[in-house]
Amino acid sequence: MGVPSSPDQSLPAQFLPEMGFAIPTVVLDSHLQLFSPYLVAFVTDRYGWDALFRLFVIVALAVLWPAPPACVAQTQTKPYLSSPRRALTAPELLEAPEEWIERSLKWANDILDNYPPALIEHPVRRAALTRLDDILHIESAPRKALVQEFYRARMEKAVREIEQTRVAEGTRIWKLYNHGFFVRTPTVSFTFDIVPGTATPGFAVDTKVLDRLADQSDATFISHLHGDHANQTVAKLFLARNKPVVAVEGLWAKDAELSRSLTYLKRSTTVVHEVSIQNGRRMRLPRQVYLDIGYVGAKGTRIASMYHALRVKLERRISPGLSILGAYTWSKTLTNADTSGNLGSGAYNGNNQNYLNRHDGRSYAVFDIRL
Repeated sequence: MGVPSSPDQSLPAQFLPEMGFAIPTVVLDSHLQLFSPYLVAFVTDRYGWDALFRLFVIVALAVLWPAPPACVAQTQTKPYLSSPRRALTAPELLEAPEEWIERSLKWANDILDNYPPALIEHPVRRAALTRLDDILHIESAPRKALVQEFYRARMEKAVREIEQTRVAEGTRIWKLYNHGFFVRTPTVSFTFDIVPGTATPGFAVDTKVLDRLADQSDATFISHLHGDHANQTVAKLFLARNKPVVAVEGLWAKDAELSRSLTYLKRSTTVVHEVSIQNGRRMRLPRQVYLDIGYVGAKGTRIASMYHALRVKLERRISPGLSILGAYTWSKTLTNADTSGNLGSGAYNGNNQNYLNRHDGRSYAVFDIRL
């Protein structure tokens, strides 16, 4: 196929489709001005027809090189995404039929009861947890009576199970609500970040359930001041029973009486702490437990990032005044801090899993995309 001999001529319409590109012909007109008779004569006389052909190939590649995928540049404009950060996550529901929610919750409840947690998780249990995620990500979920009843029933079941369980060896752990945990060993029981539930009216568990939980726990730990981690009602239930409430410095500082009643442990990566509990017993806190769980939200150096790259550059001189340059970079970014904001469930919010080894929490950065 020939190239127009005049700068006023455009490439024929059939030129582009054959190459697999759908770029309007007019886009090429300004670039084809390069191939005027004067330029052609100059290049061919000085460098030969081979150099002219190479120059044409370079210009054609520059013009016809495909743009980045639309999904990369237009993530924010997609109507099915509530946030650009959820581009690789299935969209959540804004609303769902009550029948679907009710049947799903009953099915999930039955599966969770019949397929308890295990080191090798049963696939059907994972399916039930995924269905729960689908429901709990519905925008109106906290306000739905079906969801509220399900949450309170599961919490009641967990507390009843805790009351009936004795541990002869090892450790037994119950996860309660969002970030709460109940831990039982043969000699001691303690809790982390226990809260009644979200502030949505009708959602929180009854105070009597929290009373029973406080009766079973020798102490409680509060990692930081967020509504899904710290609750004054729960703290006062423990204090009323003369049970220690271990917290971070400055928690509820505006309530002087309450803050004076809290237990503050010296921040250290070397000291093994002990906390006095009832009946003259002392709870020994190994460094790893104290730093990983008890103070997961403590202030300090939090970010651990690493960037490695290999850059390859190829440059070849074709003839005097004409050369080809190509470059490619292989890189990898690992970090535990894609953003300083709270991105929601499962995302980084400025905390470390392990302050003794911050690299434990690293993974591929959000912007580390392979094209």
